[in-house]
Amino acid sequence: IQKYATIDWSGLKELIDYMDGVTVPLTAEEIAYYGWEDSKQPGMNLLTGKEARRHVANRSLAQDDWGRSRRQRDLLQAIFEKVTTEYSLGELTDFVRYAAGVVKTNISFEMALSYATAVYRHRSDIRLEAGALPYPGTYTEGWYQHSDGWLAVVKTDFAGNRARLEKELYGSEGET
Repeated sequence: IQKYATIDWSGLKELIDYMDGVTVPLTAEEIAYYGWEDSKQPGMNLLTGKEARRHVANRSLAQDDWGRSRRQRDLLQAIFEKVTTEYSLGELTDFVRYAAGVVKTNISFEMALSYATAVYRHRSDIRLEAGALPYPGTYTEGWYQHSDGWLAVVKTDFAGNRARLEKELYGSEGET
């Protein structure tokens, strides 16, 4: 990984609040779990920073990390959708400036602004896709007893995942 950006929970909350919330899908089970029955319906819902932070950190539903990673991908998709459909170029510049204060990255502000401007200019041509690794059918789940208690483990077929990922990205098995 040559370029990275990370954000902590408080920074995520601040960023979403700066955006006046983001719209993400919620299931009836998620709404009930959070106690939001009076304010949310299954389907697309506007979340505040505090609500979004709670939603993407949730590990309790489904008792695994797969649901949590789906919720995080949904949030990233919502951020992308909002800045590419609702923001002007000036608002996007302000967003990048604000994000620079809450995101830890090795990308310079000038480069981040350059990336954002390019995305803005080509936004109608960009198709954002999200997925998860390992691919279904290429791993087995289990439990391992550790001195600290039981740990969830995933045994992964790395070669199989690499081949499938290369095929998705490049249309062939690629070179090793």
